[in-house]
Amino acid sequence: MRIPTFYGLFIFLSVSFIGVESAAITCLTSPSSTTLEALVDCFNAFTVPSNTYDATSYAAAQPNTDELSAWNTVVASLLAVDGDCTSVSLPSALSSIYSISLFTESGSGGKSFCILSKANSNSGGKYVRGWGLLAVPATRAAVSRYMHLSAPHPIADDGTSQQAAGLFKRTGAKSLVIAGRHRGAYQANSCEGSDYFKTDPAHDTVWLFTGHSLGLKLISYFRARFSLKL
Repeated sequence: MRIPTFYGLFIFLSVSFIGVESAAITCLTSPSSTTLEALVDCFNAFTVPSNTYDATSYAAAQPNTDELSAWNTVVASLLAVDGDCTSVSLPSALSSIYSISLFTESGSGGKSFCILSKANSNSGGKYVRGWGLLAVPATRAAVSRYMHLSAPHPIADDGTSQQAAGLFKRTGAKSLVIAGRHRGAYQANSCEGSDYFKTDPAHDTVWLFTGHSLGLKLISYFRARFSLKL
């Protein structure tokens, strides 16, 4: 049948239109990335801009089944890490898309974190798929609170990504997620209706950040560590 062939071609052309992720992102080695907040600020610049996707390019930017399964594996491994970030292996479905790195802040008393981040951007210096960034303390001893922080609106809510990073670091929280898409990257209606966009993770469930592997894995992790006794 010809329809699947043309559909596949249309998906490819749509992704090509917004770019192929082939330019290396150097935030982790940049001299300006002296703190976690500065590192997050650097990655923030690669956020998928507002009004980037149409229906086809948005669909092509979503993770497939293998990629979702790989997310489950990687997130679980990073939440269990204790001292060796590089001991966590990326499944093949993510190995060409993401990297796992140890990031240590500059200066005396600088803290260390494991960072799961996109490896490449398009030629315009932006993510194409925009799945976001995950950070955890590099050691279990550095965790003083089983608390998660998220920044769902990079660029749109200016400064909130850096603020979330600062709070994460200063409170000894367990995990930090920074979204990789502007809340208006795809301006179709969210599952909550016409007041919100499809790529607003605070108001839609079809995304890694919330309803897919990352959000569900984090929820499962923290639920397992809390109990309420009356």
